[in-house]
Amino acid sequence: MQGPFRDDMQAMFRWFAETPGYAADLEQVRSIAPGTWTFEQWLGTVGLAPAS
Repeated sequence: MQGPFRDDMQAMFRWFAETPGYAADLEQVRSIAPGTWTFEQWLGTVGLAPAS
C-alpha cells in the first residue's frame, strides 16, 4: 500500500491505539445495563471459544 491512503490508515490506527474514547469502564456499563454480555458470553453465542 502506498501514498496518501497508507498515511490515512496509519493515522487511523494510531488514533484507535492512542485515543481513550474506546476504553470502556465495563463494570460501570454492567451497573447501567446488567444484561450486558462478557466477551466470553458473546464468543459462545457465535460458536467460538476464548483462546487458551
